[in-house]
Order: sequence, then structure tokens, then C-alpha cells
Amino acid sequence: MNYLEYIQKNAHRIGVERQDPFTIEGIYGNKMERIRMIDNPYFQHQVDELSGIPLTREFITKVFNQNTYTGFVATMLWGGLGMSNWNQIIKAMSIDKPEVECKINNLQFLLGADKIHEAFMSLQSCRDKTYPQTNKFAGVDISYFTKLLYFLYNGDSSVSPIIFDKWSTYIHAGILFSLNEIELLNTFYKIGYNSKRQFYISIKSNKTTGYRFSVYYDYLQRMANLSSQLNLPNPGLLEEYLFGKDLKHNKNKNDNNPRYFVSYYVKNSFNALSNQ
Repeated sequence: MNYLEYIQKNAHRIGVERQDPFTIEGIYGNKMERIRMIDNPYFQHQVDELSGIPLTREFITKVFNQNTYTGFVATMLWGGLGMSNWNQIIKAMSIDKPEVECKINNLQFLLGADKIHEAFMSLQSCRDKTYPQTNKFAGVDISYFTKLLYFLYNGDSSVSPIIFDKWSTYIHAGILFSLNEIELLNTFYKIGYNSKRQFYISIKSNKTTGYRFSVYYDYLQRMANLSSQLNLPNPGLLEEYLFGKDLKHNKNKNDNNPRYFVSYYVKNSFNALSNQ
């Protein structure tokens, strides 16, 4: 069974099985003490306000409509910014509140005009003067700034922005493997094993070019088309389901978990291709 067949088989679960809500304390655990040490009173006020609240996608969307700074902080904490690189959260949460609000307002203006490309390019490090990084947030990479695009967008484009993180690359690769689009897959991604024999997949292009958007937009188009075929109201529901559950827990290590299935499907598909 390929990945697209897996999605079709489990289509009845999309929009029904929702992502578990998280509290800040549940995400950061014993690192909450380090959260409290970040020297920004505006950020610390938001930590107090969000403490103990179950963070869901609907909650963050609602918060953004009420307070853009709170929405920014909630998005970054919901995503676990800093868990793999603590400097990221220090940099991002040290940004002054007025700067955050200004950049979020800029993004809302671009997205309101369906200028998804321009919004994306303004968020990433880019030497191309055609797309100055006017809305770049220190410490916030593609995995996190696409979360901002997702939560901020409220338009009706047929291809709407959704989250593009580590597991999204597996989703994208799983779709391309299912369609046997190997040449495009190899154009977009580096796939293989590192020196520790750990399997990995990452965007091949240099982040200082506009190439990453072409990878992202191909992903958006395929998710939008698949959502349409499944009669879903938006691609975000599909992405939420396919994101799956954490593989750190043994109870989630089975094909009932979309993350588990796609991780092994992509790995096995790569191995089979390499052995040809």
C-alpha cells in the first residue's frame, strides 16, 4: 500500500481525530525555568497569560484575531520553538513587542492580498534584493514561519498556506514516491543516511535562494488537490491528520499513526530505489 492509498483508506478519520492540545508546561517540562529567564517583560506577561491553557489550533487562530503579539508567542510556544536549539527561542522572544506587531501586520496585509509568495520570501534569510527580509524574525526558520502563515491566513485561495516542518517533508516525499515522481523528489530533497546511519530528508536547496518556496508551493498544491479530492473544507485538516502523533511513545509506533506510516514508507521506498 502506497502513501496515497493509505490516506484514502483513512480518509474517514481526517477532521475527526484532531491534534492533542498542549500546555506550555507540557511542551517544555523542566525547561520552563529557562523560559522564565528570557529577559523580555512583554514575553513573560504572555507566558503568565498562556500558562495552563490547552493550546489548540482554533485557540491560536482566535488569539491572533484579538492580539497579534499574543498570537505570535502562542504559535512559537505551541510549536516548541527552542526544543532542539535553545538559542532560537531566546532570539525570537527577545524581539520587542512593537517590532513583532509591525511584522505581523505586514504579513496580514500580504496574505490578505493573497501574496503568499511575497509573505514567504519576506520571512526567510535571502540575499535576493527583490525579496528583502522585511518580516524576518530572528531564530524563526521555515518550520515556524510557515506556522505563522497558516494561522494568519483567512483568505479563500485554492492553494492556501499550511505548516511545512520536518514531518511535512515526509508527507511531501510520501506523495511524490506514491506517484513515482522520483526525478522531482531528487530535485527537491536530499534523502539518505547520515554518518550515524540515521535516515533523514531535507530540502536540497540553499536557503538564500527563492528555491525553497518552489518546494513549499509544490507541497501546497498537492495537499490542496488531495483535500479537494477528499471533499475536505481546507488542506489544514489534512495536514493536521497526517502530522500524526509523537513517535517517542511506543503506543504511537504502529500504522494507525500517520507519522509512523509515512516515516517507514519513505524510508522503505528510498531503500528499494537504492537497491535497484
